[in-house]
Amino acid sequence: MRLAVLVLLPALLIAGCLDGSESLPAGGESQGVPSVEAPQDSQTPVVQPSAEAPFRSKFYISAVRDMLVFNGKLYFIGSTRKEAATVYEYVDEKTPPKRVLRLGWGSENDFDSSSGDPRLKGKGMELNSLVEYGGVLYAAGETGLFKMKQDGSWEMLDTLVPPGARKEDGISIVRMKKFSGGVYAAATYGKDGSGPSGRTTFGLLKFTGDGWHEVYDTLSTGQDLAEYAGEVYLTGDGTLEKLVFEDGKAAVKSETATAPESLDVYFGIGRFGRVGSDGNAVYVCGDGKKVFRYAGGWTLAGQVGDSCEFFDKAGNTLYFGVQHGKYEKVPQSEVGLFKIEGGGIKQVASGEFVSPSAIIEYNGELIVGGHENYEGTGGIYKITGGKLQKIEYYEG
Repeated sequence: MRLAVLVLLPALLIAGCLDGSESLPAGGESQGVPSVEAPQDSQTPVVQPSAEAPFRSKFYISAVRDMLVFNGKLYFIGSTRKEAATVYEYVDEKTPPKRVLRLGWGSENDFDSSSGDPRLKGKGMELNSLVEYGGVLYAAGETGLFKMKQDGSWEMLDTLVPPGARKEDGISIVRMKKFSGGVYAAATYGKDGSGPSGRTTFGLLKFTGDGWHEVYDTLSTGQDLAEYAGEVYLTGDGTLEKLVFEDGKAAVKSETATAPESLDVYFGIGRFGRVGSDGNAVYVCGDGKKVFRYAGGWTLAGQVGDSCEFFDKAGNTLYFGVQHGKYEKVPQSEVGLFKIEGGGIKQVASGEFVSPSAIIEYNGELIVGGHENYEGTGGIYKITGGKLQKIEYYEG
């Protein structure tokens, strides 16, 4: 009988039975539920509850790739199951981020791959890097380079190709970063050469504001880049290449830093996928589950549970993310967010099923971006009690 009462009571309330008198269920028992009565000595009308609460849908972000503070606002690149690549403006912990640039398939996007735009033909709709140059915000990725105009709209810079590159092929940006010497990008693009279609090259480009200047041409895949002691380091095909510049104009040679066999490193494609510097040394990590330190010689900084996702500085600290163990179960102490400390590594926060992929310091606190390995676990995170706590957003 008590179960029936509990089931029926909400229905009675919704039906409008709160008329100033106490309605009792069959049997005359109040079940300890207080009545809702209008004050007898007040003229204030009773506001009846709405029969239907407004529906609010969950705001999904399945992957965050980069973050940048520009003109006091936090921007980040993300994607969802419906949106291939989006630049968002962070608002706060309660308000969903604003979409300011959308790339994808469909007319709701700012740049629609199905629109027939020849610049987007055969291009993957992907963004991975945000940089500021000359007081302007740029977003870059496999699709190309985009510039935010003063009115907040965006334009695609499709004419900026280095000498010798084929304009019709455009440029796919693998990773773009700002260093003391300017903005550099690891990129792929077509060049004229033997054969009817020439060749595809991988290179390090420098952005001049009006175009790209090729500073290093390599046949190996450039995946990530970092600056240390005024020089640029480029990872690709299992190597770390130190690019030596002459008069700041071009790389005249590369020095491949090879770890000694005693460190038990397997040099294969993607093994050194990520690189960063804390100002004291260069750190590399990839699929090999080991983090190496290079400052004229190699040392092992530490071991982690899976492949590294990124290296980036927040404040004066170099952080990196380790994916959660997608193909094998690993201890939570070996995955999540880490930092470089004293030449070694130290875990900052763990996160079940979360792979940290970006970090930034904003308004005095760390904000982490992550991507999902399972349904619904990507988005923006705060660090609470040594764990990555996701900020849940709703819209509607």
